[in-house]
Amino acid sequence: MRAIRALLAALILLLAGCGGEEPAPPASTTGPTGASGPTGATGATGSDSESGGALEASDQLMIEETVENWLSEGDCELMTDDFLEAQTFEADPQAACRLFRAQYETSDYSTDSVTASEFEGDGSEATVAITIEGGISAVYTLIDKGEGWQIDSVDL
Repeated sequence: MRAIRALLAALILLLAGCGGEEPAPPASTTGPTGASGPTGATGATGSDSESGGALEASDQLMIEETVENWLSEGDCELMTDDFLEAQTFEADPQAACRLFRAQYETSDYSTDSVTASEFEGDGSEATVAITIEGGISAVYTLIDKGEGWQIDSVDL
């Protein structure tokens, strides 16, 4: 049963990354994508969040921590509502989070097994290449609307 759940979770992640389109260049977004109360301090500071300034080292650190924490803990607050819906096929964020938590299995990955590289973006949207020990790679897109970075999509 555990193997079936793990396979289902992997399939959901794979489908969430499908789309056949090249990722758009990082840009400021205007639609409602944030889930309530992300953990961590804001990644954007001052004029960065207002003008879409360059991605700073502090942003890169918080982005890496967000992905590491999501991989190891599966926290709903680290995902945008859109990404949470893509993971669960449930439109209501609260119901989607309950479903996600019910299906989430603790990961065997430690934060030490995750490597982040190729950061691109600005103070409000960014992409990062993540490699997990063993050769699993993906590109994550994250959004910061002033409350902390949240995962908005994953392309495997």
